[in-house]
Amino acid sequence: MLAALFALAACSNNENESQATSSGETVTIAHVLDTVQVPVNPERVVALDFGAVENLELVDANIAGIPKTGLPS
Repeated sequence: MLAALFALAACSNNENESQATSSGETVTIAHVLDTVQVPVNPERVVALDFGAVENLELVDANIAGIPKTGLPS
């Protein structure tokens, strides 16, 4: 789930961050490159690894994207 939050944070821009801050609660996530604000209950997420996809499906997350390479058979 944490990987999905990082992915969501990486996909955001300043406009999206200002909308999230004004419309509801956010969580601050600090990582090596930056510190970002992520909505508490995002509507869409991007999973960067397939283990995260399984976990996100268990919590009925709306997965907006996954990698196109390295797909399991």
